[in-house]
Amino acid sequence: MKNMNNQELLDSVENEILKHKENYSENQIKELIEIFNEIINVKTENADNIGDRYIDAIGNDHSGTYFFENVWTIDLLIKILDASDNLSVQVHPEDDYARENENGELGKTECWYVLDAKAGAKLVYGHTAKTKEEFNDKINREQWQELFIEEEVKAGDFFYIPAGTLHAIGEGILIYEVQQNSDTTYRVYDYDRVDKDGNKRELHIEKTKDVTKVPFEKVTTSPREEKLEGATVTHLADEKYFSVFKVEVEGQVSLEKTRTGNLFTVLNGSGSVEIEGSIYDVKKGDSFILTTDCSKYTLKGNMFLVGSYDR
Repeated sequence: MKNMNNQELLDSVENEILKHKENYSENQIKELIEIFNEIINVKTENADNIGDRYIDAIGNDHSGTYFFENVWTIDLLIKILDASDNLSVQVHPEDDYARENENGELGKTECWYVLDAKAGAKLVYGHTAKTKEEFNDKINREQWQELFIEEEVKAGDFFYIPAGTLHAIGEGILIYEVQQNSDTTYRVYDYDRVDKDGNKRELHIEKTKDVTKVPFEKVTTSPREEKLEGATVTHLADEKYFSVFKVEVEGQVSLEKTRTGNLFTVLNGSGSVEIEGSIYDVKKGDSFILTTDCSKYTLKGNMFLVGSYDR
């Protein structure tokens, strides 16, 4: 998302509303645009009744929550995943399929940076089928070992996982994950595990068949290392939905924020973030967001961070 002034942001919201004008009357659309105009321009004297007016405009069926969820939420979701057991093999749909089949939800493209892995740890990344018929047949026959592609991993490995890619994190792997802000997930295999009541976890076989890309084509990125005074910045991915980079600070480095809402997590070490004279101490495990008010920032200390921003 680029930096936008208030009018550009309002125009973007209005365009988003008009994409769904069949769901609203002319008066509802007019009222929604006026409400967002007041929110964007921070007309605080009207803040007390904004929520009531919004509900009045869209009714009580919650159909209008689309706008708050898609215009006002952060586009990325960050996770740290510590797999003490093999996680289920799954796939995520692309946006169009998810919107049509999951009540307007987004699909999910993601990426993994391996923070740690025990010796010999593996993850599932892709499948062996060359045609849809072969893919469906292997699933129907539960030929999982023949279908899944496993890859041994180590700390520092990076995987870009577009929607439609079969994948799973294996036991003993610690992952830093950057993804579209969606949890739309279709599980195809869960190692036949059962809960305390003897029930297997729900699977989504038909939807998996629908959305998995066949044949599998591994997407590789081209990391680009940039040596700066006080830090090394490695650009791990510049893809459709997000960019991801790691920053290794040894001393002090000043950087310009290139996108709205840079998201950072300190994964090792400690230091500080300085923004317009304000200094914030950070350490391993801390995360922070650079807001639209921030154009430049300075990192100090000895620390390793992973940063990301939506595109």
